[in-house]
Formats: sequence, structure tokens, C-alpha cells
Amino acid sequence: MPWAYSAEEQEEAAGKKRFLPKIELGSFLYQPGWSDSLRFFCVVKRTWVEGIDLFGAGHWKYYAVLTNRNLLYQSPQSVMEHHAKRGNSENFIREEKYGYDLKHFPCQKLSANHAYGLFALIAHNFLRTIARLHRPDKPHYSKKLRRQFIFLPGKLVKHARQLIMKIPRRFQKEVLLIREWTRAATSSTAMARGT
Repeated sequence: MPWAYSAEEQEEAAGKKRFLPKIELGSFLYQPGWSDSLRFFCVVKRTWVEGIDLFGAGHWKYYAVLTNRNLLYQSPQSVMEHHAKRGNSENFIREEKYGYDLKHFPCQKLSANHAYGLFALIAHNFLRTIARLHRPDKPHYSKKLRRQFIFLPGKLVKHARQLIMKIPRRFQKEVLLIREWTRAATSSTAMARGT
């Protein structure tokens, strides 16, 4: 059965002058090998992708969800939309763990860890607000936002018993100017002292 786009999605696509992809849904019953009585619905979504393959003809991209929801009372599209929301919640969990370093709490005291969690909460809310203001239709996660809005002029990396300072090329000019300025300031101070 074809995917039913909402009127809002169709208006948005028409406003941006782009075509909505051709999506079809199907389902079948899956029986696990370890049980004779269990049956699960498997909903398959296939999307037509234009000109990506080797021959430029386009191909079908398949995605499937194994669910215990009953397809007699729900449409396959509602099941796919429900599981897509759940998949996005997994992205937010990954964002908290790796984007804000909440895989562990670094302090020994419970009150200090509580404060650490509150600071992470403030940082998350602040970055989500920036993401929604920057791109309301598709807000980015913290890694991309940091690259866009927070500029680090250099990073110290320890590798193979060496300490290396990595500087992006766009900041190299400023770093070279600071080095020249410090050399000039040091030499003028030495000349003033007469050494």
C-alpha cells in the first residue's frame, strides 16, 4: 500500500519545490524458530531512491520493523511512524551520553554529581534552543552545533609520547600573529633592559 502524506507535508514540499519520495508499505507474519505459537508482524517500508546506484537508474531502499502491535486495528503507516519516534528517542539518549559526557558521573559525592547533572541539563536546554532557532525544521545535535558556533583555536593531542598542538587552518593566521607579537614584545623588553 502507498504511503499517505499529510496535507502539511504536501504543502511544505510544494513550497520548497521538491518531490515527496515514493514509499510503499507491506507486512507479513514472522514466526520465531524457537516457538510454534508466537507470531509477530513485520512491517516493511520501501522507498524509491533516484539515481544513486552504479548505473544511475535508481533503486528501492528497504527498512523493516518487527512489532507486537496488531495490524488488524492499526495501519502499517501508523506502526512505522510510532517506531520512528522511538528510534529518535534513542538518538537523544546517545546525545546525552556522548554529546554531554553523561556516560558516567566524575565526582565521588552525590551532591557534586547532582550539580554535574544539572549543569549538563542547562547545557542541553541551551543548545537545543540554539538548534531550534538556527534550523526550526531540522535542528542539529550538539556535535554539529559546537562545530558551527563554538570555535576552538587549538587542541592538545598526546600521541606516541609526543604532545602535539593541532590548529585548524582558519585559525593559523591568528596564531602566527600572536607568536610574532609575543616575540616582538619579548625582544623589546630585552632591549629595554639592555641584555
